[in-house]
Amino acid sequence: MRITLKDIAKACGVDVSTASRALRDDPLVKEATREKVKQTAKQMGYRPNLAARSLQTGTTNTVWLIVSSLDSKLETVAGESASLMLSELKYDTLVALHHQDQRTVKRMIGRLSQGVADGAILIPSQHTPGDTSVKQLVESGFPLVLLDRSIPDVPTVTVTTQNAKGMAALCESCVTAGCDFLVIHVDDINEVTHTRLQGAIKWCKANNVNFVVDDGAIQIPEGVKEIGIVSNAHFEVMKIVRDNPQWLKDYTIRFGVFDGWPGAPYPLAEGFVCKQDFPAMAQRAVEELIELISNPDQRGQRKMIRIPIREIQHRRNDFS
Repeated sequence: MRITLKDIAKACGVDVSTASRALRDDPLVKEATREKVKQTAKQMGYRPNLAARSLQTGTTNTVWLIVSSLDSKLETVAGESASLMLSELKYDTLVALHHQDQRTVKRMIGRLSQGVADGAILIPSQHTPGDTSVKQLVESGFPLVLLDRSIPDVPTVTVTTQNAKGMAALCESCVTAGCDFLVIHVDDINEVTHTRLQGAIKWCKANNVNFVVDDGAIQIPEGVKEIGIVSNAHFEVMKIVRDNPQWLKDYTIRFGVFDGWPGAPYPLAEGFVCKQDFPAMAQRAVEELIELISNPDQRGQRKMIRIPIREIQHRRNDFS
């Protein structure tokens, strides 16, 4: 038989209200009474009814972290960092995977609107901007923070990285290493990639660097000896190289990418990796979410926070 709060109160000779306040460490309840109630609850194996408590207090002490999968470093590292910080703040974290399926995102948003969590951190899917459910949730007053990219017309906080500066740093690293021509390959499919593309173009123009934006038919000017391929990810760089095998004979090739490069740069000469500070992004997202939970007046305002990149790593071939 389940032990109830009424059973604890009866065993301690107090009313149910006093027993409830004692278990919550209410300072208005005498310390001796609090200790007696706690010890009795422990001895009798009492477990609080969290659903009932949620109805009474209007809180769940739960935060949802909504991500597409657990395959990328952004999702795994940021997720772990956010969860640890939330745990220190006495919040439980529920990780929900939407697998880039907008129907799943919409269903999750519907659940959140029913009060199953105190707030949420969302890494939007590529299709989320075309849906209005997130906007409706935020406009209803639900505390929500977006991580990595914003959603147009959604009035809330977005925590991302300094994407334009990161891409500019990759361009500069390639040119400083000796590249006299840059190939910029960035698919303009969302806010993050658009910002990176514009950051690369702006830096090249400001520094009089010859470049081309990959449109599928790349023309290398005569006289070029060293090429830098700047892109979002390593597999995009290698696809360009596979599509243009003669380049490996004609040019020295370097690369600049975000987040990682598996193994040595070979057959490329060398490269540069822009490392985002995922733990710092997650920490700031949690801080902003707690602020929204604690201060309802702060909700409904569009705000963009860009976290500095962590470092530019130099990747070399080591054949020693």
